[in-house]
Amino acid sequence: MDTETTFASLGLDARLLQGVAALGFANPTLVQAKAIPLALEGKDILSMPFPPRWKLEGGGARRGWC
Repeated sequence: MDTETTFASLGLDARLLQGVAALGFANPTLVQAKAIPLALEGKDILSMPFPPRWKLEGGGARRGWC
């Protein structure tokens, strides 16, 4: 995905776009840009950090996106 990808360009419903904007998000992350279209098609999605999280030390909290 390019740097100009927006949540609107991913085909999200207007209500979701309002919520995303209200939370201060302007552009999706790379994984969001790849996963959202697949989710809208009804496909299952599994995303894993690279390197896999079990290989990393520490555990900070991450913000969920869906």
